[in-house]
Amino acid sequence: MRRLMEVVRSGRFDLTPLPTHSVSLRNLTEGYQIFGECLDGVLKVTVRP
Repeated sequence: MRRLMEVVRSGRFDLTPLPTHSVSLRNLTEGYQIFGECLDGVLKVTVRP
């Protein structure tokens, strides 16, 4: 894990493509459902205000 964190910190690995879905805080339940049921090829759900 330490080695992975060093790679991420150094910028050699770009994490920006990982979020595949974004939901508003108001629709957080929908985000949990998408992630929990692995819908639509979800990798990571981000929550926006």
